Amino acid sequence: MVAFSRRDLLVGAGYGAMLRGRLNAADADFWNKKPPAEWTPEEITQLLTESPWAKEIQPTYTSLPPPTDRRPWDENPPTGRGPIPSTRQRQVKVPYRATIRCETAEPIRKAHKVALPAVSVDSYVIGILFRNARNRDLGSKPAENLKESALLVGNHPVTANMVQPHPEVTHGFLVGFPKISTRGIKQLEFSARVGFLALRVRFNTGEMLYHGQLAL
Repeated sequence: MVAFSRRDLLVGAGYGAMLRGRLNAADADFWNKKPPAEWTPEEITQLLTESPWAKEIQPTYTSLPPPTDRRPWDENPPTGRGPIPSTRQRQVKVPYRATIRCETAEPIRKAHKVALPAVSVDSYVIGILFRNARNRDLGSKPAENLKESALLVGNHPVTANMVQPHPEVTHGFLVGFPKISTRGIKQLEFSARVGFLALRVRFNTGEMLYHGQLAL
């Protein structure tokens, strides 16, 4: 029987991890290697939730609770002190997550057909899908909040021209923006406020390529 040293085992484990990493990397851009009809359910889920066009984030609260408020964060939205001063760099994350997705991007459209508003022909549409969000956190006028606060920033910021409920989930929204020039843009940043929640996510345009073309 051949005896293996601890070093041999560690080297072997490292090689196995490297090989698995290479295999994962090879599958990372399956959307450019296989036609949509061959995408597996797992790949579609990945594309719709964690890909160059879809980011899962943890929103933060936009204000702090009163000093005497000892209730859990997930039972009552924090109120009473106004916006958190930026110099304090204090952000309190909510106990649930949200997916921010570029709904008008061609690979997203081919992976999951969501009914988009007619104005999307001349717009970029960002989907916001909350997972287990509290109604009180979203406030009484979430659509109005989004219309007033949502920004899409490339070379210049643009404001939303449309907000509608997302047909996929109860706590979800479609936010439309006028199409902008993407020349020279290395990243797009989406930010918005809805109720007591702040959302912010960055998309790397260098990764958002579908068959060699930027897909938004």
